[in-house]
Amino acid sequence: NSDHGPLYHWLRTEKGWIYGMSFKLHFERHARWTITIPLHEKAQVEVVRKELWDRIARAVGDEELVGREVSRKTGAQAFHFQTLESIIAGAEYDFELYGELTTESQYRDYLEKCRDTAYLNTICERFFHPDLWGEFCAMPEDKTP
Repeated sequence: NSDHGPLYHWLRTEKGWIYGMSFKLHFERHARWTITIPLHEKAQVEVVRKELWDRIARAVGDEELVGREVSRKTGAQAFHFQTLESIIAGAEYDFELYGELTTESQYRDYLEKCRDTAYLNTICERFFHPDLWGEFCAMPEDKTP
């Protein structure tokens, strides 16, 4: 949860470095996940680089935290498949990513499976391990003489 989750809490509440962050899934030839963390100093970037994986791993292993997020996502789906617009948007998303459609019951089953922190840890190790990461860091040009 990029709005209220542990990474946001760490970087906003504990460090005071950010006002927001975002998580996105992009489609090109392959799915690509990004977390955008707008930092203002190179020293902050170094801290995030050093601590990010451990913080992700701890969050994924926290059964209470994961359970709350699964319940939140399940509750947020109350009207997701109830309008034509949401059905079409969900179908486009699923078809682009998976090449097939996901039903409401399949989505709920998947969310419930995510309560198993061992399962989530396997997903993280397989797809999100730092050895698989790339990063982009943009720094403004220093114009001071």
